[in-house]
Amino acid sequence: MEYTRNNNENIIVLFKELVEDLLPLLHIEDIILITDSQLVLMDYYYTGNLKKNIIFDTGVVFSPDSLGTNALSLARELKEPVYLEPENHYILFFKKWFSLAVPLVVDDNILAVLGIFVKSINKEMFVLLKLCAELICSKLKLCNHYSDVEIQLTDNQKVILEYLIMGFKEQAIAQKLNFSIHNIKYHKRN
Repeated sequence: MEYTRNNNENIIVLFKELVEDLLPLLHIEDIILITDSQLVLMDYYYTGNLKKNIIFDTGVVFSPDSLGTNALSLARELKEPVYLEPENHYILFFKKWFSLAVPLVVDDNILAVLGIFVKSINKEMFVLLKLCAELICSKLKLCNHYSDVEIQLTDNQKVILEYLIMGFKEQAIAQKLNFSIHNIKYHKRN
């Protein structure tokens, strides 16, 4: 199966959903981010008042050439989860942070790297990040599987869909087509 830029859009959507659930579990001054397969930052979130201190934005490349040694580049290179202590970072900004990164691998392809920078670390955080990566990968596989499935609509479903797009309510569609309301609901579901 071929993975393309459309996957980046799916990855970002899944990342945003994940962050909504994850943010309450993070500490003050934590950063969670996701890069594409080339380590280009696609999206990130932070807790606390970090805005004035963050030195990067979307589009920044987390390669060793750009930002020195970091967990994201190592995770991509090693194709496995990576943990780095603050003193192992090259860039001064990152020397204040513990970092964890997990590559998102689907069908032996690294599609993205999920990472987190935290001021204090515990084992649970690493397990949580790995579970989040697995969840995103599972959902990506599901999205890609179903995108390959051709959807066939019946003539009735097409007509009902057209009416729904025009803003008609179920009752009005049923009257117009001489269908029962249950029939309309059935075609909407299927």
